[in-house]
Amino acid sequence: MNVSASNEVLGKADWRRTMISSESGRCSSAFCYTSSGIGESSNDIVYSGHALIAENGVILEESKRLAAEPQLIVRDIDTDRLVYDRRVNSSFRDISSRVPQYRVVETEVSDPHPAAAAKHRSPPIRAR
Repeated sequence: MNVSASNEVLGKADWRRTMISSESGRCSSAFCYTSSGIGESSNDIVYSGHALIAENGVILEESKRLAAEPQLIVRDIDTDRLVYDRRVNSSFRDISSRVPQYRVVETEVSDPHPAAAAKHRSPPIRAR
């Protein structure tokens, strides 16, 4: 899912279609994209409310751009097919075996205003 505030300029809709279909195909995945709507435009910038749904390199659904009314696009995604494609695609399988399952990033954050945070903290919930 990609929620974006991508402005509208000449040729950008074609670029978005290419980018989203390419990325979904490269990753053997589904890709849902939506841009800010026309109501969020200003004097300096225009948003089109462009929305796309792609699966494995194919655009399945696309909204109208610059529509005044709200829009909803819906499509079924064949997740079983995506899982199968990832399983049989040897290049996808080769690279995924080298990627760690997860990584732990330890960090320490100090609160610059501990008194203010304590005042707004909810009391603990006690089990009965």
